[in-house]
This record gives sequence, C-alpha cells and structure tokens, in this order.
Amino acid sequence: MTHRVNTLRSASLSLCAAQSSTAVARSRQCRIQRMLDEGVISPVARPTDWCSGMVVVRKKNGKVRICVDYTRLNKAVRREHHVMPTVDTNLAKLSNAKLFSKLDARSGF
Repeated sequence: MTHRVNTLRSASLSLCAAQSSTAVARSRQCRIQRMLDEGVISPVARPTDWCSGMVVVRKKNGKVRICVDYTRLNKAVRREHHVMPTVDTNLAKLSNAKLFSKLDARSGF
C-alpha cells in the first residue's frame, strides 16, 4: 500500500538519529530487527524527502521503546478534513449486529 502525504511546502527534512550508548544501541538494534520480522516496519531502499529523527526511550522494565519525532513534519502537512460520526450514528449502525470483536492494541499508543 502506498500513501502520499501532501505538504504545504516543497522543502524536505532529514534528521540524524540521536547518539546513544553501546548498550542502548544493541537494544535498539534488537527492537528494530523484531519490528522488521513482525512486518511493523520495512527498510527504505531509496532516498526520501522526509526522514524524522528516531528517539530511543528506556522503559521502567528495562526494554526500549522506539519513538519518532514527527513535530516538524506535522507542521508541514496539508490537513484533510473528515467529519466524525456521532455516537448515535454509530450505535444505530450496530443495532442489528450479532458478532463483536476487539483489536489487539498491545503495542499501540
């Protein structure tokens, strides 16, 4: 699937990854490999106009969380406007439903 982000200006942005200790770098590389194996991320084989900085945060349990700072990209994005349906509209659509499920959002935030 391909998705294109429309920006307000044609300027591009490329940021370097922040420096980290050797121990954090090993944990970071393991986490990146896991996300590659799970299909969460994919390698980029060609230059891109936008590259946001990666920040590695150590969690309380000692594992690492990889975060991306999209602040500068978000300032340049041309927003699409979508009307949110009301709760009443959504409940009306579910009135005849017989089967419900929940999504696994274990790593989502």
